[in-house]
Amino acid sequence: MLNCPDRSWMHKEDQMQTAALVLERYLDDFSALLKKVEVTEIETLVNLLTEAYKNDRFVFIIGNGGSGANASHLCQDLGKGTLHDLTSRSGSR
Repeated sequence: MLNCPDRSWMHKEDQMQTAALVLERYLDDFSALLKKVEVTEIETLVNLLTEAYKNDRFVFIIGNGGSGANASHLCQDLGKGTLHDLTSRSGSR
């Protein structure tokens, strides 16, 4: 967890600079992590999901606790991408 001591005594300009430095470090760390992602693994996942969708198959995405929330969020994101014609589906608006 990021240590954020009370900086109310600092001038607003100094507080913003500190926030900017924290954000810059975060973005540097995040960028380094993204560079470690294997693009071929993502492509394989996309191909498997596409194949399952085309073949009317089920994909189970599960998690526990915080991972369960991430799994639920991913399912919602995937569902949004598959609903093209909502008006033709019964019960949908």
